[in-house]
Amino acid sequence: MNRIEISSFSYDDKLMSEAYRIRFAVFVDEQKVPAGIEKDENDAIAKHVLAFFEGNPAATGRVFPDRELDGVARLGRVAVLQEYRGFGLGLAVCKSLISQAEKLNSHKILIHAQVDVEGLYQRLGFKRIGREFFEAGIRHVEMVLELNK
Repeated sequence: MNRIEISSFSYDDKLMSEAYRIRFAVFVDEQKVPAGIEKDENDAIAKHVLAFFEGNPAATGRVFPDRELDGVARLGRVAVLQEYRGFGLGLAVCKSLISQAEKLNSHKILIHAQVDVEGLYQRLGFKRIGREFFEAGIRHVEMVLELNK
């Protein structure tokens, strides 16, 4: 058995409750993001992934088509439970989400990346665009990944 296994799913799947559990543990409990903004209307249109580490739900993320920019996907809500950091789960989740964006026929992926994990996205080919800004009280930067079509 691989140490990391990825499942992709839609909003109405039973795995969504595990994704929310991880997101709330990381963003709300750990990073103090207001609980009221953690769930949003994009969850319903997103493709979600859940990463299992040795069978345990450990990380999640989502990707969805931008509502205003044709051919652009938005990647986000990438969260890895604290006890599972350092095992490559963030990279595995992002690679799966990039694959999902390609299936959506996206030519570009945008992300509001937390500055503290900007290097993770750079390793995947994302490039910083614009200046740093605060979102939910946390320093972010917008990044872009051009997909080869």
